[in-house]
Amino acid sequence: MKKRITHKKVAGTVGILTVVALLLAGTFAWYSGVNQVNEFVGTSPDKEIVLHDDYDPDTGQKDVFVENTGSSSMFVRVRLDEFMDLTQNTAPSTVDWTTHIPDAGIEDCGLSNDALELYHDYFTWHLGGQKYYMPGTPGTVSQDLNDYDPAGAYYQSLTPAEQAKVAQTPLAQIISMVTYNSYTQAQKTDFIGWIYDTDGYAYWSQPLFKGDTTGLLLNWVDTAASIKDLQDYYYAINVVVEAVDSQDLDMWLSGAASVFDGTKFYDEATPDAKAALDIISAIRESTDPAKTVTGLEIDTVPGTVVYTKGEVFDPTGLKLKVTYADTTTEIITTGYSYSPAGALKTSHTQVTFKYGGKTVSQTITVND
Repeated sequence: MKKRITHKKVAGTVGILTVVALLLAGTFAWYSGVNQVNEFVGTSPDKEIVLHDDYDPDTGQKDVFVENTGSSSMFVRVRLDEFMDLTQNTAPSTVDWTTHIPDAGIEDCGLSNDALELYHDYFTWHLGGQKYYMPGTPGTVSQDLNDYDPAGAYYQSLTPAEQAKVAQTPLAQIISMVTYNSYTQAQKTDFIGWIYDTDGYAYWSQPLFKGDTTGLLLNWVDTAASIKDLQDYYYAINVVVEAVDSQDLDMWLSGAASVFDGTKFYDEATPDAKAALDIISAIRESTDPAKTVTGLEIDTVPGTVVYTKGEVFDPTGLKLKVTYADTTTEIITTGYSYSPAGALKTSHTQVTFKYGGKTVSQTITVND
């Protein structure tokens, strides 16, 4: 059932700047817009991902989740930034964003603005949850405040064809990366929700298959009673979402230049996040029936194929081509296993890679 919430009215001016960074097959598209007036500016990305940012300034509802409308499974991470000015009710010409990094609790970053005013003394975040929604248009930011709960009046007003399109997000829990790391392998595989890391990125815990959505990251924002006595204030949340397919997972694992600005790089994931991504990327073939692996071959051989006895195999540069039951293919660089993994002997003439129950081998030479 949909989680029912009583929202407090948000006074003053609350502006929300949404910035979407989309990455698929090595190309980047950027979209930005201010939705405080329910309109967007800029160029819509042509990629098949949708950021749902259902924001209602009258209630404080701000449902943030991501939908994959494309044909490939994706990996998703989101960063939330804040800005607060308690002296005016309009956005400054330059916004100095503060990334929300969990402190004592995931919902409280313990950080302040330039005036040393703590963000969460005035605004309280509520994270996680689920909702009914109408699928969005690929490559857009969707803002939809309609209530699609099947028990509600709005849903009942829809035509049967429209009702058939309504879906429900999974129920998202929110945990820290530290908590995730304390889980067993089975618990990590089964966990559904967002994993909040120490650099401010929240990672969706599962591959996002075509047609699927994440659960809610941000749900709603409460305003403290003290701020309602202020005549003017401006508070904003900046949502940055990045989605990559398995071919481009290295954008997070090692950082990659963005065509948006050739002098900058995608933020490289922390070591803990990289370990988590290894687990998340390996979930794919066991949870999506269409993604049953039917073939495995070497697309690009590793950089080193000649070794000296006692050295260990280095998979750097290796790319594997995976064929699935639905006839789609993808190139992977992580998530596979290989043997031998220990010290090489002269009797070793090949390395065997395994992924999704299929194997393929690469010839190597081991000298004395």
